[in-house]
Amino acid sequence: MSDPYLRLLSVDVFAADISYPVAGGNIYFDEYRGIVTGCDENVTDAYIPAEINGVIVAEIGNSAFRNCKSLRNVSIPGSVSEIGQSAFEDCVSLESIIIPDSVKKMGRYVFSRCRNLASVKLSNSLSGIPDGTFTNCDKLENIDIPDCVSYIG
Repeated sequence: MSDPYLRLLSVDVFAADISYPVAGGNIYFDEYRGIVTGCDENVTDAYIPAEINGVIVAEIGNSAFRNCKSLRNVSIPGSVSEIGQSAFEDCVSLESIIIPDSVKKMGRYVFSRCRNLASVKLSNSLSGIPDGTFTNCDKLENIDIPDCVSYIG
């Protein structure tokens, strides 16, 4: 016979990902940490608000949009201070993106293999561009690199 107290202990009380509807599906948001954690494969346009359920969206997590091959447009709010590693990797339909000035840090390979990415405006708060950020971005023609960037990986 199993002990009901032990079953209660095994419940993940921190599982807080909630879905937020966007064009083509949902994005997923961890309410406890303020992080966009993922998205549905068919998302085409992701307008990310500054708050979801009254919680500030502070970060786009590691691999949050990775392999979202239908993603064409993303709007990142001014509340986001960090974009995690591989956050948009393999988003082959993404053509342009504006990183708001609130973003102070980006992980490695953020836009790797975004083969149709043609235009990027980076945050005026970034100190550097990490390794592999634009690896295999075959159509990248226009990138606005602010003066504050002191290194490119």
